[in-house]
Amino acid sequence: MPNYLDPISSKTFGDSISIPAVATPSGTSFHSPGLEFKRYVARDYYKVRYSPGTEGDVCKTTLLSPEEVAEIAPVVNTKQILGALYTTNDGMISASGLNRALVTGAKAGGVQVINSTPKTVRYDKGKGLWHVELADGSLVTARNLLNAGGIWANDIARLSGHELPMVIAEHQYATLTPTSAPPNTPAVIDHDSTFYLRRYGDKFIFGGFEPMEKVVFREDWFIVDKSRETYSMFYNWSYTNRLGGRPTDRVSGVYGRLKRDKGHFLFRNGWEVPQVFDIDEEGMLSTLSREYQMVTNKCGVIDMSWKGKIEVKGEDSDALMNYAICTQRIGQITSGSYSVRLRRPIAFAWIDSDIQPNERIDFVNDVVYAPKRALRKLKKCERKEFGAADFNA
Repeated sequence: MPNYLDPISSKTFGDSISIPAVATPSGTSFHSPGLEFKRYVARDYYKVRYSPGTEGDVCKTTLLSPEEVAEIAPVVNTKQILGALYTTNDGMISASGLNRALVTGAKAGGVQVINSTPKTVRYDKGKGLWHVELADGSLVTARNLLNAGGIWANDIARLSGHELPMVIAEHQYATLTPTSAPPNTPAVIDHDSTFYLRRYGDKFIFGGFEPMEKVVFREDWFIVDKSRETYSMFYNWSYTNRLGGRPTDRVSGVYGRLKRDKGHFLFRNGWEVPQVFDIDEEGMLSTLSREYQMVTNKCGVIDMSWKGKIEVKGEDSDALMNYAICTQRIGQITSGSYSVRLRRPIAFAWIDSDIQPNERIDFVNDVVYAPKRALRKLKKCERKEFGAADFNA
């Protein structure tokens, strides 16, 4: 199995070109070098393929076992495949090499070659002639016009007001230059994942194809926002306000009102929590001063929906709460108690091994930022000393 097909002679195309082999083993298919590529051009394809009594097959394919795959293409991991299709009459031709060969052959036949960019293309229906104005201002007139612009063919067609039914698919690939590889390694194609690996000269090319030729914008707003957030948070810090996926599903009943009042929200316990509000013409210092006076002398309302809450019930609930969060007994608990940074010499000293006597206990802060962890602490405490207490968080 040669790595390249026999060069097409200059007698055929005007110049010698090489056709690299494109054989392919994969999870479901192989494509192999074209040994008889020269025989199948245009009408010869149908002549050989469909004429009665003719021999040969343009797409000569063989079904291989995993053992045969490993023998032909050692680079393929055969542990997860059942076999492969091996095509021996397939091949690839260098587009630039073929173009140079055609130009050389055309020149030898008396064709004039002008290297220039068309400026305008116009068709005279009355005379049946094409008029092509080049960039230097010269005019070329021809009865037949062949548009061979490749991926730029539509740009040329638009010069004459036409649109070609073609789609350009951008493709990224990478190259490898192995130090040692079998000289006749066929191309490997996995049609399920669109991955391929094939030899090109002394290198290997590998890549994949996007299944959608034109990717449309879908409901991917979260991915875009999350990408921006991840990049902006390369250096993380405590209580970070994440930007992606906002607003969250956890919003309180006054969220809409606060949003209309131009509130800027933080992310706490999965809840949307207002941090600051936009001010119009009033300065920041006067705004803060007015807010402080209103809350101190009159009344302030705060939305605490985002804070963790634990309900303790039972005969021993009173004793448990006094033990857990109070420095001393404060009397009958009627509805609830909220405390921050309380101090108890022995609280939780035997519950958490990393807490030492006389150490500051930030229990209520745990309830606020980590209610599950706080609930576990309460349950441990209840099991040790208080038998009749139930919890709901």
